Amino acid sequence: MTNVLEKDYKDVIKNDVIKNDATNSLILKKPIVPLGESISRICSSFYCVNKNSTIEALSMDLDKMESVHTIGVVDDDFNIEGIVIRRELFDKLGKNFGRDIYKRKTVYEVAKEARIFNSNKNIFGIAEELKNELYRSNITYYVLEDDQKKFHGIFSTKDLLMYLSEITQNDINLAKNLQMNIVKDEDYIENANFSAIGASRMAKGVGGDFYTIKKIGERKWIMAICDVCGKGISASLISAIVGGMFEAYDFSKGLKDFIISLNKYIYNTFKLEKYLTGLFITFNEETGKINIFDMGHCMGKSNLFLARDNKYGILETKNYNLAIGLVEDVTVKKDSFTLNKNDLLALITDGVTDQRNARDEEYGVRNFVRVLKKNSQNDLRKIKKTFFEDIRIFKGTSHQQDDITFILLRKN
Repeated sequence: MTNVLEKDYKDVIKNDVIKNDATNSLILKKPIVPLGESISRICSSFYCVNKNSTIEALSMDLDKMESVHTIGVVDDDFNIEGIVIRRELFDKLGKNFGRDIYKRKTVYEVAKEARIFNSNKNIFGIAEELKNELYRSNITYYVLEDDQKKFHGIFSTKDLLMYLSEITQNDINLAKNLQMNIVKDEDYIENANFSAIGASRMAKGVGGDFYTIKKIGERKWIMAICDVCGKGISASLISAIVGGMFEAYDFSKGLKDFIISLNKYIYNTFKLEKYLTGLFITFNEETGKINIFDMGHCMGKSNLFLARDNKYGILETKNYNLAIGLVEDVTVKKDSFTLNKNDLLALITDGVTDQRNARDEEYGVRNFVRVLKKNSQNDLRKIKKTFFEDIRIFKGTSHQQDDITFILLRKN
């Protein structure tokens, strides 16, 4: 109640009505504790006025109560007759001879109709009904009635938008925290045989990139990098699903079997509304042997790089597979090669090379290879830091357009 009552006023409570001693006409309907996500949760005014009150009395009351912007108009039994909007009322009174013309008139004579909703109706149901009105430039007011059809309160499109915005931000924060637990900013592993680092920066706090570096047996590892189509919360949901499946899956069946299962799940769940590309590899840290499954990730793009013997360039896969989630039953073929001592393998998402600066220039493969070439002998954590700094300088004042994720793997 403190948001609509001036603190200096004394209130006398009688049943569910609060009559303000400092006013002649205004009545505050005692707010009822809202149930769940009912629309009454976002009421911005619980004030009403009897339709037979004079405009002079109402205007005097409103002069004392600047926080009241909209008032319900009711009869003696609190049945709804309309609303009065403060701004519109004072516009009338401010015209030539306005106060003389209107002061003896009743509130009912200036009341305007307003759409009425039950106070227990769900907020999101009403938001769907009002979706065409929410983004109009002018604010629209609506009246709430209780189950006895009596005045309950008033809300506006502004109140509804503010609530939905808060809900959206809470959802974003929840998704961001969830994704941070699944897709770490950095994951670094080092032993006598190899070192590896994964890193990710989301463009919108949450996004559709995913990577993992996971040990599945004695000297055996799985590494994967994925890019979900789209951005934001919906894409982060897919990356969370992929992360959950990686954690729960029994990889004794092999990586190929995992990819087939993941593809079937994404296809049957999202029905082509979402899909993802990815590079999935198995790595034997002792022999350096790598099996790589390219699931649409390098098709027409440069997302896999190799630095070997002072040569730096794109590593092309020969067996392209469809992206995950495009068909129910996918054929999965692999490429194999061996990582030699001091070789550096880089797996990236296209957010790395697609980043543009203020001159609309693309960061591209050339800049990525330049950073690899100049820093290939450095510690992987230093390469990671150098790369993010290089792309920050390149983009300048431009925003980050896409999620940026990569894995670096070096054979010791």
